[in-house]
Amino acid sequence: MTGETVSILVITGSGVYTLLASTFRLLRDKRALNWPTVSGEVVVSRAKGKWNASSGSGGATEVSYLYSPEVVYVYTVEGESFEGTRTYQFEISSSSQSWAEKSALKFPVGSEVEVFYNPRKPNKSMHRQAALKLPRYILSFSFGACLTIGGVIWHLKQEPSAASKPGDSTSITRAVDAVGNLGHPFRRRGLAPMVAAIHL
Repeated sequence: MTGETVSILVITGSGVYTLLASTFRLLRDKRALNWPTVSGEVVVSRAKGKWNASSGSGGATEVSYLYSPEVVYVYTVEGESFEGTRTYQFEISSSSQSWAEKSALKFPVGSEVEVFYNPRKPNKSMHRQAALKLPRYILSFSFGACLTIGGVIWHLKQEPSAASKPGDSTSITRAVDAVGNLGHPFRRRGLAPMVAAIHL
């Protein structure tokens, strides 16, 4: 398997993964809209930081500290209290702490929120903010389709060449860069190296 073939597999696989993940989220959130609702209260609202390792240029590992908004709410169902954290449809991290703080401040501590909860499993819940918003899913589906179709077209146009052997450093670097350079938001959480490793 050549390095180019590995890159094609990574891109196509990432596209298929994005399509499947988007479909799962869409079906999950559609079901959640039929769940009963209850009022909840925000108890934590802050920027949460963590270290993240990703592949940089030349295959070198780059370590960065990323921030994401963390919002925790509590709600009560039939006298029993539960805690939920699902406030956003997609988890997004950024190197900007101020952005994460501003996003979290949209839900200040003590504010009241509407919560959808699973009647069979009351500990499973979703904040109204994370409810179904079609434009976001359309964007996610479009990105996945572009990756998948692009990978297929690249494969059809591929010509036999004396590329690097499978599993060597060149193949791994090209596979990781193929995903990372696409600008997918999951790259910020280090998905590129993991996807590349799976396909290698």
